[in-house]
Amino acid sequence: MSATEDIFNAISKQLEEGVVPWHKPWVARPSMIINHYNGTPYTGLRNRMLLGCAGEYATMHQINSEGGRVKKGSKGHRVYFSKTYNKENDDGEKDIVYVLRAFTVFHISDTTLEPKFAHIWSAPPPADCDAKPVLEEYATRANLGVRWGGDSAHYSPSHRYIIVPDERDFESREEFWGAVFHELGHSTEIFCDRKYEYAKEELVAELCACLCLGHLGMTPTVKNSAAYIASWKSKIHDIKPNDFADACRSAEWAYKTIFNIDKKDSDNE
Repeated sequence: MSATEDIFNAISKQLEEGVVPWHKPWVARPSMIINHYNGTPYTGLRNRMLLGCAGEYATMHQINSEGGRVKKGSKGHRVYFSKTYNKENDDGEKDIVYVLRAFTVFHISDTTLEPKFAHIWSAPPPADCDAKPVLEEYATRANLGVRWGGDSAHYSPSHRYIIVPDERDFESREEFWGAVFHELGHSTEIFCDRKYEYAKEELVAELCACLCLGHLGMTPTVKNSAAYIASWKSKIHDIKPNDFADACRSAEWAYKTIFNIDKKDSDNE
């Protein structure tokens, strides 16, 4: 079984157990998941979905190098990072090849070491920011129409507009803006000519919405968690492991497009 399949199966298992992997707070806030060795956040949307709680993580080698040990009975977490290299194809041209490497890491509380970067990962979330200017700036840049009303949210690719019910029709501000950013996530396809099948495109938009909410200090919410999870259990069966990896990368790209963030630092895991 490949690393990509391992990741997909682990995340699918979380859904089966009633956990929405992309609703974990640290998925949208990378600074909550820190490398104990150097204090850098863990990159990769999938890695952050795999880890169980905020804080510092270290490999066995890093733990041993600091004179620590793993506590008896503790279990490690698998994380994955990509390495790229050039490979010559049959036409003599260079292709970029991505190889996923797996590592086992332990939460610092499962070791005898003390945390070094608690001031980073335990910092309070950003103040709840105003999402409206983000919407207005992106809509102008993308030449996208925004309409309010009706009883359902959707994006029209042929007419280049999104429509979302009025905010008063939602149970919370977070639920309203989650719907807005979901549709904006769909609309980013115009910048990259993204043509995914339904389930994969829905995953892109949903992951994008979670990243956008986290950026603004809001927590993703859903009106009916049981129905939401059941819906995604069904959709996930229509997504292949490699497609899931593509969707994660596309979601991060879409989020950065909406916020006009430089994409050169996008994750490659």
